[in-house]
Amino acid sequence: ASKRQREQPFVLYQPSLSCRAAPPARGTPSLDVVSALNERRILFARQPIVDARSRSLAFSEALVRIRMPDGRVVNAGDIIPAIERAGLVSLVDGRMLEMASDYLAGHPDERLAVNISPLTIETPDWLGTLAAHLGARAGIASRMIIEVTETAAVRDPHMTRARLDAMKALGVAIAI
Repeated sequence: ASKRQREQPFVLYQPSLSCRAAPPARGTPSLDVVSALNERRILFARQPIVDARSRSLAFSEALVRIRMPDGRVVNAGDIIPAIERAGLVSLVDGRMLEMASDYLAGHPDERLAVNISPLTIETPDWLGTLAAHLGARAGIASRMIIEVTETAAVRDPHMTRARLDAMKALGVAIAI
């Protein structure tokens, strides 16, 4: 809503906003997620998050980008809800976790937030996957922030809370 309304840089949340959400725009690229994953066309871009007082880099956020077959790189923000509905978001989140883990291993002075869908957190193998990536790359857990996105509703708050606690026990920070 804020992007459609150019005169104000923000919009206060109201429950009616979700009812007025615009459908995907004409010309939005179609995406074969499985092919994009298999062909390693799921990428991430880093968005700096700056400390308001010091104006220094606090951490970066890993954002999904997709290289289309024609070479264009597109923002996946408009496509993620469709990926969630198709039941493929855990595959994209897994690839993002892999790339973020590799990045942190190669950049020991940086912190990185990785967006993960609540639907991914609910999958039975998520904690094992996270633990495997952290275990294979010593020292990255304390520099990783798992950010639970708001694109899908949390269906089981008690189970999600237990999974978040387990992730914290692995050493990562949690942001919601």
